[in-house]
Amino acid sequence: EPSFGLAPMIFDKILESIQALKKDGLTIVLVEQAVQEALEFVHRGYVLGEGRVVLSGPSDALRNDARLHD
Repeated sequence: EPSFGLAPMIFDKILESIQALKKDGLTIVLVEQAVQEALEFVHRGYVLGEGRVVLSGPSDALRNDARLHD
């Protein structure tokens, strides 16, 4: 979880680094609680609840899923 315990500015820098790696063609497995931020640059997501996959799909569909908004 790259955002765990970090200041927002540092988390933004980490996301920029992850995006750069993605542009270089690397596959990245990212575990992150900041769902909306992570969905901005992933192709597909899996949302876990109590250790089980409760939602999955393309990032566009998950970004617009009302269950992921407070």
